[in-house]
Amino acid sequence: MQPQNNSYLSATARNSEDATKTEQVLELEKRLSALEQRGRESKFLFALTFIILFDCIVLKDFQNWASSLGIILFELMFIIIFAGRCEVREVKPLIERIFECFGNKHS
Repeated sequence: MQPQNNSYLSATARNSEDATKTEQVLELEKRLSALEQRGRESKFLFALTFIILFDCIVLKDFQNWASSLGIILFELMFIIIFAGRCEVREVKPLIERIFECFGNKHS
């Protein structure tokens, strides 16, 4: 009877180890997901900073405010699309509101 008891304890220990490993894997996946999210947000912020610096340097020399406004509106569309692709959480409600506004006008 004792060998069966040892095999039961061994199986219980293996199940416990498997459960611990599963928990560790889930925790690592969660950490990786958070790290990937921060990387996407950092990429978005870098691009946004570059666009703002570009605007400060280039648009100050424009004589016509309409062309500056056109460029800024084009950049704003790019920023919104890029924020959606980078899954920036703060921008997602803004994107949804914009699409709701356009959707209501066509109804």
